[in-house]
Amino acid sequence: MSWNTLRDRLFRSVAFRLTLFYAVLFALVSCAGVFGIYFMIATYLNREIDEEILAEGDELAYVVSNQDIEQVREMFFLETKDEGVDNAFFRLTSSSGDVLVCCGMSRWAEQVFPLDWFTEDREQSAVLKTVTVEPDGRKVRAFSSEITPDKVLQIGIALDQYERILAQFRRNAAVTIVAMLALGTLIGWKMARKAMEGVEDVTRTAERIAQGHLDERVRVAQYGDEIAKLGDTFNRMADRVQKLLIEMREVNDNIAHDLRSPITRIRGISETAIALKTHPSDIEQILGNVVEECDRLLHIINTMLDISEAEAGIGRLELVDIDLGAVVHQAVDLFQPVAEERNISLRAEMNGLPPIRGDLRKIQRALANLIDNALKYTHAGGEVTLLAEECGHFLKITVQDTGVGIPDEDKSRVFERFYRGDSSRTHPGSGLGLSLARAVAHAHGGEITFRSSVGHGSSFSLILPRKKSQP
Repeated sequence: MSWNTLRDRLFRSVAFRLTLFYAVLFALVSCAGVFGIYFMIATYLNREIDEEILAEGDELAYVVSNQDIEQVREMFFLETKDEGVDNAFFRLTSSSGDVLVCCGMSRWAEQVFPLDWFTEDREQSAVLKTVTVEPDGRKVRAFSSEITPDKVLQIGIALDQYERILAQFRRNAAVTIVAMLALGTLIGWKMARKAMEGVEDVTRTAERIAQGHLDERVRVAQYGDEIAKLGDTFNRMADRVQKLLIEMREVNDNIAHDLRSPITRIRGISETAIALKTHPSDIEQILGNVVEECDRLLHIINTMLDISEAEAGIGRLELVDIDLGAVVHQAVDLFQPVAEERNISLRAEMNGLPPIRGDLRKIQRALANLIDNALKYTHAGGEVTLLAEECGHFLKITVQDTGVGIPDEDKSRVFERFYRGDSSRTHPGSGLGLSLARAVAHAHGGEITFRSSVGHGSSFSLILPRKKSQP
């Protein structure tokens, strides 16, 4: 891998960007903290030196006001000795600028520390100021004050010690900032890698699934809430994809099985007619059988397409206002001859129902499938009853029979495409009726529920949302 490719991948990496962010954040916080501490230390030192100078100024002002020049000179020399000849400067001048007493700091030259340096604001009788001593560039905290109308006291304290303290602090601060930057980079890298572990786990799992390992899942318990939520969502998506693939495989198997039978019969009929040189008078019956088998194939194919469109949400519903009571009565009238032929009582029980908004043809077809199933699996002398009622914001049509019922082991699969239990294999059908009915219910925002007991019959409820009232 070339350096340019590696560099591009690194710069595009979220982990690298997070690391850079954490490092910069640590550096900024460290700088802000160091500068804050530096400012507080510098302020504290300035306040200390100012308090010291002002205290000495008050003491010397008392001496100047109450003692003669010799005593003032002696006091100045004592103060210079205490502070250090190279660190302190004391001068007393007349108002005209004549130097009366001067000592310390190699007798700071008058032109460097002139009498009128503090007179920028002549309203001030006392001034504190930081000045630079040339040529060595030493910084001095200077004080000047008019003690009497004819005498001016000037004091200078070298800031060498304080400058050394601040310089040492700056050096230590630089080392601290560099260390914090390195520590921030290391911690940022660790945090970024930890944050990205969940995403990388999702990526690895996705790659494994893409390679055909459909049982692979993300371990969500070891990550934070956000990554855990991502992993959980990914797992649910993978479960759904696996389920769809399994259903697709089963559907393909079922299609192959259910379409093979009518195609085989059509081929058999045709081969028999050719081999036996069927009399022209029997051709009509043979063609009728072929048409019947073709109709069966078309019915299976069309029903599968309807289910797929409804489940995928791509089938357009032709919505109209529907009187559900009228639909139930029409369905009872339609199946009444079949029920009478099988000696089954078919009736409907309902009160006035509000209208619903839906696709009339699809709802009629779903209800017809439920009634047809009930009649198929109800013995002669049994009953099939349609109950229609309001349930809050929904309307429920229940098709209840006294038939054979559904075994517990079959209940979880009754809505699967082409699934037919052992008790249903002696009856004609494709095993798509309940799948279609549920797909229609879901397309309308409804549901199908059922209860069943072997030997006591079943009841399937088609639940549809009632029409929303206009505001």
